[in-house]
Amino acid sequence: DLVEKQFDLTPKTGDLEILVEPLRGATDDPENLTAMHAYSEELLGLEAVTNLVSPVNLGGRPGLEQVKGFFALRRAMPIAVDPMLAAGLESLLRTNAALFRVRTKYKVGQKEGEKLVQRLRKNPPAGFKVQITGEIPRLMDFSRGLYARFPLAAAWIIGITLLLMLPMFRSVWLPIKSVLATILSLAATFGV
Repeated sequence: DLVEKQFDLTPKTGDLEILVEPLRGATDDPENLTAMHAYSEELLGLEAVTNLVSPVNLGGRPGLEQVKGFFALRRAMPIAVDPMLAAGLESLLRTNAALFRVRTKYKVGQKEGEKLVQRLRKNPPAGFKVQITGEIPRLMDFSRGLYARFPLAAAWIIGITLLLMLPMFRSVWLPIKSVLATILSLAATFGV
């Protein structure tokens, strides 16, 4: 309890995980490291972001030359890299992707959190593809998918209902009245 209270390590509902994939070259190529470092600085500069863990800022907030030097040493002499740092880096870096763990001050359902996710999705770092997950984007994507398919689902239900009722009542007017009554009662339920 004391560790969690002092270091705030438990995942929060507003946390984001950003998968950053370079369009060219390996993730630890110098030009990709430069772009990832600039992206991490951009993220840390946002008011909504309270903490960031990424391959280019594991040891705090190093400068770009320090990051490039570290990765050059890692390529030349992997054994010289601190084992703890290497283990942390292993969980965040692959040849073709890097993981940025972003802690935000928002909770699921807050419009500001959704705006942040939309902004991050629209503005990936140059030369990278970005995918964002976490509770906020997961709920956004679920809602968007649900409402995008709603008209099709409603049309499907109405059509099937009409097709099933036509032979049962041997009438066209009764199934239509039944469907309209159902639509009216549902609309009233939702406050229309």
